[in-house]
Amino acid sequence: MDEPGRLLAMGSAVARHDPTVRKHEGITAFGIDMHAPGVEVRPLRQMNGDAHFSEVFLDDAFVADADRIGAVGEGWRVALTCLSYERGASTAGGTSGFLDVGRLITLARARGVAILQ
Repeated sequence: MDEPGRLLAMGSAVARHDPTVRKHEGITAFGIDMHAPGVEVRPLRQMNGDAHFSEVFLDDAFVADADRIGAVGEGWRVALTCLSYERGASTAGGTSGFLDVGRLITLARARGVAILQ
């Protein structure tokens, strides 16, 4: 369980697990605890000193299969869903054909950090 009072920070990653299949196959998506051992976040400073973006390094970080989002091999579809929200497509009539975000909510609930009921 997370430390009391510590803000949970989750990231996402897609990883190629099978380089022998077509480029959009063989990719699996995971949620990552950004405070886990082996996860290092380095802010990218702009000329004015602000840091709105960061580099993230995973150095021997362990990610459990329980933190997988979607099925093995569905990582490309998960990535497209995330990008559609980032680009604002979610406000233009939904994400028909993309992976439901229900799995992400289920993971958050399992960790005891879901704010959605």
